[in-house]
Amino acid sequence: MDKLLNVISNQTTASTQPRPKWRHMLDIVSRAAGVYEIVAMTAVSTFLFLAIVNIGLFAGKQIVNAYATEGEFKLREHYLTDLYPDFTKVQLREIDQEMHSCKFKFVPYLGYAYEPVSEKWLHINRHGFRRSADNGPWPPNPNNLNVFVFGGSNVFGYQVTDDQTIPAHLQTLLKGKCSKIVSVYNFGVPDYYSSLEQIQFSNLLENGIRPDVAIFIDGTNDIEHKNDEPLFTSEMTELMDESNANTTEAFHLYLAQLPMMQLVKRTAPECDTRRAVTGAIRTYSENKRMEEAVGNAYKVKTLFVWHPTPSYEYDLKYHPYPQHHQNWSDAKYGYTEMAGIVKSHPQEYGNNFLWLADMQQQATEPLYVDFDNYRPKFCEAIAGEIARKLLHERLITDDPAPPVVRAEERE
Repeated sequence: MDKLLNVISNQTTASTQPRPKWRHMLDIVSRAAGVYEIVAMTAVSTFLFLAIVNIGLFAGKQIVNAYATEGEFKLREHYLTDLYPDFTKVQLREIDQEMHSCKFKFVPYLGYAYEPVSEKWLHINRHGFRRSADNGPWPPNPNNLNVFVFGGSNVFGYQVTDDQTIPAHLQTLLKGKCSKIVSVYNFGVPDYYSSLEQIQFSNLLENGIRPDVAIFIDGTNDIEHKNDEPLFTSEMTELMDESNANTTEAFHLYLAQLPMMQLVKRTAPECDTRRAVTGAIRTYSENKRMEEAVGNAYKVKTLFVWHPTPSYEYDLKYHPYPQHHQNWSDAKYGYTEMAGIVKSHPQEYGNNFLWLADMQQQATEPLYVDFDNYRPKFCEAIAGEIARKLLHERLITDDPAPPVVRAEERE
């Protein structure tokens, strides 16, 4: 009994004695390690979750885009077969795939242009113009009468072959109309509008490439770019922001670009459409004035064309996507306002301006191959109107450039 009491007494005494400091530090380190393990596992799990979600969203977007492109073609396949009676379904698919495979490259001042392409139905050379059957040489032969055509996808000829574009048809229609050989060059680039065309025109002249006639075909893209901001403006803004950002700002910018953040990103508030569209028309008018001045200085005859669009004076029951009419609301308002100017003051834009927006008013057949690009037959009809204007105004002659006559100059 005495021995048991002594053992208990010794244990009690030992338990009341202070623990060594190293044991205390060991407990702290052990608890810290446990906390670190929990935090690390949480952080890694969160990172993996976000990575999987973002990779999934990115992959999903690519798959959706691929299926959307394929689905869009299948949706239009029967429709396109009627528009292209001389083409098989295999050939139509080839045309569609070639158009969707085009890639943009960076170009100083302009921002972007298409990479050179040499496919079955589509050829874009390294000088920036799309080929047609009777294209002249490059640089242009000064003994020829050289015509440069500028514009967006309607001029480029999206979803049509090299020889079905507006410039290609114009080349055919102008053959033999002048003592010189007429060579028409297609400088259309999808999403280009008057501000970019002005730079494009000036760059060619600066490099010693001078046409005899310059044709600018505009309309929809000028209205859609109502803030005068070309394609890839937001990407270039982000790039500059990243280059100027400190570490914290760069991290925030990186997070903002993640697919997950893009998914929940709020859309920017809409601007005053009417005021912006009015501003776009004013910008177009000033660009036209500057292109005329440059043309006069270099002895280049100029013609300005306002092309048709689905949302103005066209029965959408013949359009392949009539359900998307709300996407053309800006163009509809802009064309209506522009029509008011053109019809109330016919000479407001001078005798080198051609209004074609009304030419589809009586149409009772499909004129478009997609949302707003023309079928081959309509490209030919537009080229016919342009050819008649060129010949009527004596722009396709051996004579020097005629003066541009404005309404205020007639009074």
